Amino acid sequence: MNDIGHIISHYRKQNNMSQQELADLLQKKGFKISYKAVSKWETNVSEPGINLFFEICRLLHIEDIYEEYFGFNPYNPFNGLNETGINKANEYISDLKLIDKYLSISNKTVSITRYLDIYENAVSAGTGNYLFDGPVTSCIIDNSKSVPDNADFGVMISGDSMEPLFHNGEVALIHHADTLSSGDIGIFSLNNNAYIKKFSLKNGIISLISLNTDYNPIGVTANDDFKIFGKVVGTCKKELLFNS
Repeated sequence: MNDIGHIISHYRKQNNMSQQELADLLQKKGFKISYKAVSKWETNVSEPGINLFFEICRLLHIEDIYEEYFGFNPYNPFNGLNETGINKANEYISDLKLIDKYLSISNKTVSITRYLDIYENAVSAGTGNYLFDGPVTSCIIDNSKSVPDNADFGVMISGDSMEPLFHNGEVALIHHADTLSSGDIGIFSLNNNAYIKKFSLKNGIISLISLNTDYNPIGVTANDDFKIFGKVVGTCKKELLFNS
């Protein structure tokens, strides 16, 4: 039996990934993780929660956690086969997948097309720009583009204050929301300037936080004109969205 820390360490190194790089990927998935947390997992000082561990398995391409943990998976249909036998079995499975009557309904390709509005006035990861007064371009979203189902619109990002997770020139994908939880990354209007920032609510005080520590938090007072547009649910390069 292997411990969780050994499994994470082994696959992280196999993927040529540093602890910081793994932490950055997990942050993009919404987990508030630092490289120190990764180090603690790998030295068995602590263990990730179940949802977090499943995401780690996905990012590190751990396909059979049962076998990795227990050393043997009795439910693996390839047990007892040598490499040649496994290759033959995979060839047969590949042939079956070419025949429609052998496919499960969930595996049949369904073409889903929708449109996503991209607001080209950039939201600021720096000094602030207003969002909705500028041009809007609609792009076609289909199965070939990795856009979350709950993304309602997109906005261009300008500046570096949300580095290293969000970059200048990227499109932030937004889910409409009037409220956010403290710690969420969102799109905001503050006194007619639009920002992408981390939302902070402590003791009734709202602050908009930059991930780049070179930038100071932006305080929100009762006298400010403040509105939440939505929650950031992903990012994408503009050329990928408009490459049809």
